[in-house]
Amino acid sequence: MVSLVICGWCMAMSKEIDYISFTGQQYVFSEVTVNGNSTIEITCAYTGTNTGAIFGSRTTESGTDSTSFTMFVVNGAIRIDHFGTSKTLDKNKYNPNGKHTYKITPDTVYCDGTKIYTHAVSSNSAPNKLHIGAVCTNGTISKFSNVNIYSFKFYDGSNLILNLIPYKDNNKKYCFKDLVNNKLYYSGAPEELKGFDSNNIKTGDILNFNYRKITVDDVAEALEHGDINLLSLRWGVPEFYHLMGYDYWLNMTKENIINHGAILNSVAGCLLNVPLSPVFDIEMRMKNPHIYETNVWNWEQRYIKH
Repeated sequence: MVSLVICGWCMAMSKEIDYISFTGQQYVFSEVTVNGNSTIEITCAYTGTNTGAIFGSRTTESGTDSTSFTMFVVNGAIRIDHFGTSKTLDKNKYNPNGKHTYKITPDTVYCDGTKIYTHAVSSNSAPNKLHIGAVCTNGTISKFSNVNIYSFKFYDGSNLILNLIPYKDNNKKYCFKDLVNNKLYYSGAPEELKGFDSNNIKTGDILNFNYRKITVDDVAEALEHGDINLLSLRWGVPEFYHLMGYDYWLNMTKENIINHGAILNSVAGCLLNVPLSPVFDIEMRMKNPHIYETNVWNWEQRYIKH
């Protein structure tokens, strides 16, 4: 069995992301033992169609195993096994494919803050350390799942022991970061965890076009080939580039090249004191529309009556 890799907190390029994806080939070994005094709170969305364990530890495969604390998706429905009590949730009401927060306390189960049912308090303990993305049955790991996990908390009584958030480390590997102990938890299987970071989505990915940066060198090359009006650059991009100041950038860059880098502040439609960039980066401009959107530059004409 491959052991969990844990390393210290990394500063440089590491960052919190939206969620960690298990694709039916990974698990995370949590290092905690669950018992009748444990509480687990997890936000997740099941993405598979087959039976899989979102987390679990048990002695036997029986749903009423008195030492079992597991959460499954079986036949398209959530099933929670808690130390002898096994309940399957109404899949029409609690769709496992939707993003929900489940909280399993020593005596009550909640979904999105609403109480679903109660179960008897147990004094038992699970036989193995808790596994996430699979179940450990008396030492054997199985029932790997396809699930996106947004957060995972583990309490012993009222004490928060684990607070796992989706993370990308300094080497751009996906993992969980424990906010309690500042440790990173990776897949215990050879297959690495997957992840999703909405901040890395480029405009081109959403709008389905080839992302392209235009540089000063591109403008200079067009001028050298006699393209004085820069038509080759104006026509080679999506129309919304022009909404984000593309024509202004081309014109200013052209003038700067012709005048050997002199910045012409007198050009009409000045960029509100934003320095001229050597690169037209549509991604950056789409993330700062209050600066680059052309309607901002024309605010006098648009809002002041003459």
